[in-house]
Amino acid sequence: RFVIPLAIMSILQNLYNAADIIVVGNFAGANALASVGATSSSINLIVNLFIGLSLGASVTVSQFLGEGNLKKVSKAVHTSVLISIIGGTLLMIIGFFIARPLLTVLKTPPEVLDGAVLYMKIYFIGMPGSMIFNYGSGILRADGNTKTPLKISMIAGVLNVLLNLLFVIVLKMSVDGVAYATIISQYISAFLTLRVLCHSGGATRLSLRALRIDKEALFKILKIGVPSGINSSLFSISNVLIQSTVNSFGAAAVAGNSAAGSIEAFQYAALNSFYQAALTFTAQNYGAKKYERFKRIIGACFLSATVVATFFVLLLVPFGREFIMIYNKAPEVVEFGYIKVLILSVTYVLCTYQEVITGAVRAIGKSFSAMINSVFGICIFRVLWIYLVFPLFKTPECLFISYPVSWILVLVMNSILFYLSIKKLKKQKESAE
Repeated sequence: RFVIPLAIMSILQNLYNAADIIVVGNFAGANALASVGATSSSINLIVNLFIGLSLGASVTVSQFLGEGNLKKVSKAVHTSVLISIIGGTLLMIIGFFIARPLLTVLKTPPEVLDGAVLYMKIYFIGMPGSMIFNYGSGILRADGNTKTPLKISMIAGVLNVLLNLLFVIVLKMSVDGVAYATIISQYISAFLTLRVLCHSGGATRLSLRALRIDKEALFKILKIGVPSGINSSLFSISNVLIQSTVNSFGAAAVAGNSAAGSIEAFQYAALNSFYQAALTFTAQNYGAKKYERFKRIIGACFLSATVVATFFVLLLVPFGREFIMIYNKAPEVVEFGYIKVLILSVTYVLCTYQEVITGAVRAIGKSFSAMINSVFGICIFRVLWIYLVFPLFKTPECLFISYPVSWILVLVMNSILFYLSIKKLKKQKESAE
């Protein structure tokens, strides 16, 4: 009941995001498609630190709810929303001015550079709206409510698609059209999220007049969220290096990688829901000191994720090329994209396993340790792969195989960390009793 609305919401969000590159890929050309796709890793690099803080907010609210401390829940809610407003404003300013220098450093092909810069600048104008929705959704999830974020996402997403069609097909705009459609829908989702929080009952009710930073809530959010955000940002550095390597294959490769990345996002959207479930359920039971439930939570997430991952394998291995052709039909674009789709679809369940374990580790307050393991197993490993292994072969297959190998490393390290942490918690509980 918790995961299904969350998964549908994430899939719909990606469907709406895919509409951006489907529309530009078919009505504005392969270069416009590449322009939008070339910005994804750069955007994530800048945004992920504040997204990580939203995870800290969600875990903090979950733990306070598990403790039954409603006063602390309220303080955490108001602190979280204010952080989202401040963070979104900072991101808007930083992203707008850093767009061209960053994309130039990443060796974005000249024929798509101007379009990518334009898309990225407009996109970051919508950051305050995006942050408010992300933090607000995290608060609602912490309270077990995944249906309301789904409804908001559906409304904003339908608007995004309609505006895409209007701006690009009717008004003959290009990447600027899909960017404007995106930020309008982001501000609509932010408005609806704030409205829901202001009219909700219980401790998660938001009063705009009461927005202020509570030191205890802020410390707890930062303790959990900063390592997660740094972790995500460092992930993005490795992905930026991979994007830079893809750029070296030319504009067709960038377009193919963009299409494959959009398809991958659907897998991630569905399977990341189990990470959110592990995070929320483990955090609440950690707050309630019901450690014996952890194994059941992890087992349920693993089993369910395996079923969903198998569905994607059966769908994407035989029909991957056809899905890429939805974005662009150029043969060289399709073939490059299919290489990534094939490798990741077959191994993506490993990504889910390591994310579920990582979520559980963060939920019990071991966010820094989880960050260290993930930085080593994913970030450092992928960088070493790009500089040491890839030069020996210089093929797309060699580049993309680094993903599943890194997932296995993190899965093993965080599983050991989680097992040792649970053992220690149980001993502490027995001693207290």
